[in-house]
Amino acid sequence: MSAPLMSVEITTTLDVPAIARRLFPAELKVLRTHAAQIVREIKAKWTGWKYLGRNLASVGRSRAAWRSKVQGTEHPFSFTIENEARSYYGNKPYSAYVARSKGAEPEHVKVFKWLVFERMVKVERDLTDAILKSIADGAKGPPKKLNTSTPGARRSATFS
Repeated sequence: MSAPLMSVEITTTLDVPAIARRLFPAELKVLRTHAAQIVREIKAKWTGWKYLGRNLASVGRSRAAWRSKVQGTEHPFSFTIENEARSYYGNKPYSAYVARSKGAEPEHVKVFKWLVFERMVKVERDLTDAILKSIADGAKGPPKKLNTSTPGARRSATFS
C-alpha cells in the first residue's frame, strides 16, 4: 500500500492581543507585499530538476502551484504560503514529496526552514514598523456599520 500524497501549506500567524481591530491598509499592504515576494523567491529556488525521458507538458507543475493568502481582518493575522500541485498523471497532490534525490530532505522542508529562520524576520520587522507608524499617526479605520438586514440582538457601538 502506498503512502497518501500530500500538498504543502505553511501558515504563519501573528497574534497581537493589544490590536483588537483589522489591519489598516498600509499594514495589510506589508503582509501582501511580503507574501507575494516570498512566493517569487520560492519559485526562483524551486528549479534544477532533470526530467530525462519525461513529457515536457507534464513537468513544472509544482513550481507553478505556489500561492499565497493573507488574512488581516481578525485575530490572529496570518499569511499562508501553499502548494497544491496536482500530478499530471492521476491528478493527485504530490508537492510534499518533491526532493532533489531519493532519500534527500524534501524541498518543502527546506522552504519551511528558510521561511521561519530567515525570511520571517523581515516580515515581522516591516509589519511592526507599519503598526507603530499607524499608532504614531493616530490612524483610524473606517467605522463599522451596524448590520440591520438580519434578525437578532445588536450592539449599537461602532468600531474603528
